Amino acid sequence: MKNLFFLVVLCCVVATTATLVSAQSTAAKTLNKAVYDFLADTTTSIGFNAIHQSYFGDNILHAPTSKCTNYTTWPAASDLQADSTMASILARKYILFGANSVANVPKRFNYTAVGSNYGKCTGFEADIAASIAYRIGMNYAGVPFQAYFTNDTTVFGNLITDMGNLRFDFILSGMSVEGTVTLPSGQTVPRTDLIDFTCPYIKDGNGVVKGNLGSAISSLSDLNQKTVNLCVQSGTSMETLAKSNFPNANITSFSLGADPYTKTLNADFCHAYLAPIINALYQVKLDATKLSYVGDVGATSNVAVGVRKSSTPTAASSKKSNASVAALQLIVALLSLISFMLL
Repeated sequence: MKNLFFLVVLCCVVATTATLVSAQSTAAKTLNKAVYDFLADTTTSIGFNAIHQSYFGDNILHAPTSKCTNYTTWPAASDLQADSTMASILARKYILFGANSVANVPKRFNYTAVGSNYGKCTGFEADIAASIAYRIGMNYAGVPFQAYFTNDTTVFGNLITDMGNLRFDFILSGMSVEGTVTLPSGQTVPRTDLIDFTCPYIKDGNGVVKGNLGSAISSLSDLNQKTVNLCVQSGTSMETLAKSNFPNANITSFSLGADPYTKTLNADFCHAYLAPIINALYQVKLDATKLSYVGDVGATSNVAVGVRKSSTPTAASSKKSNASVAALQLIVALLSLISFMLL
């Protein structure tokens, strides 16, 4: 029993140590507050309601406000100066978001270059990015910050790696919190093992759109046959859903996110394609003579802003964290000694 008691205490100590080490960065807390205010804003033109209404009306997506309950106050300005990502943003007065395509209707389009590898966009997610940047700038600098997108990441699966390599500040690219990543070793891990997320800014899902080549398709069950070319973007949840729900279809993956859409739209090989609902319904609205919506596939997912897990801590927080870990390690050593003496 004594040894069992020691093991229980030790497990608690280890868990507490892990919690201390893996605390969210100031950047993640700052972004979360901006998203929280964006969702709660029901009156201005840069709030969720107004932006959503301008693209989709009332019946497509909803703000998952119930999931946005952590980090709902602005971090201290001094903490931002000690965070490498936020200090850089404060100095240049713009935020650089990573996205796998800057021409992904309705999320980001009308790309206009500003720098050598980034520019401004319009679109649903571009408006969300602008709202986030505006709120951070006004709170810490008294002026709106600009929101730019990179144009050098075309493969969705590379976004997390590229953010880790400091190509941009944050990921805003329709990325679901529940998604997974396949490592070079072949191991599949949750995205949350590699990056942090803000609370979700939309609740999305996936759906199937058919083109004129798929005129014989009237329901989702019609997709599950070898004669149907079902097109998806590689490395995405759509690819996983297609393989699990339509194993008999000729599933074809493309690295560029726009290809399944354009090849279905132009009746070029693809009978149908899988896309996030946010894209699918908007594309059907734009091209009603060539595209039609077949139905939803799979569960809904929480879409959020991705943030690097590690960020430069303040000197004070580093000392506190190191001291806490050292104290816990001392407790472990003492418990080990006591356990040994009781044997």
